Amino acid sequence: MVLRVMSLAVLVGAGAAAADCPRPVSEVAGVELVRSEPFFANVYRHSPEGLIETRVMERDGAEEKGSTIYIHPLAPGQQISANGAIMLDYTADASELDRLDQTGQWTSAIAVKIDGQVVMTGTAEKRFVGVDTVTIGDCRTDVWLVEDRMALGPSDGSYMLLSYAPDLGLVVRAVTMAADGKPLQGVEFDQIRVLAE
Repeated sequence: MVLRVMSLAVLVGAGAAAADCPRPVSEVAGVELVRSEPFFANVYRHSPEGLIETRVMERDGAEEKGSTIYIHPLAPGQQISANGAIMLDYTADASELDRLDQTGQWTSAIAVKIDGQVVMTGTAEKRFVGVDTVTIGDCRTDVWLVEDRMALGPSDGSYMLLSYAPDLGLVVRAVTMAADGKPLQGVEFDQIRVLAE
């Protein structure tokens, strides 16, 4: 469950390829991605701590909120919700993810911590598998397709397929994939906008 929740948090991002796309999140006050139905909104802001994502979603008629701090847009470091905080510590240099389209793969040992205590260890793997174009509202942006896998004990082989837009510094689409490569569920956004100061 930690694997899927942490990976889903990494759900928003893409590179700007059209005039109607925002500038990189590091150059603006923030970027908001919205799915209208069912409602799901992610706000991303750049900070000294890293990329900060704040989520609001509707589930069974109730509103749920949470936030994630990323050490890289492809690598969540801390997830905070009503249930508390979960931290992921990586041993590999996350800045190497900027070159994933050249290296093809990034692997790191990870430790999952709750209240500062290690509760699980395993490995994280990000694999570059191609490029695509994603359209959100009037924004059309080029993305890297990245297989995101975490091994934290017994697994059914499922993984996340992330659409990462390096020009925006965000993941703009994420789909949970079955072991056989069939899509199971995901989030696709239909609006994107720059936040005012």
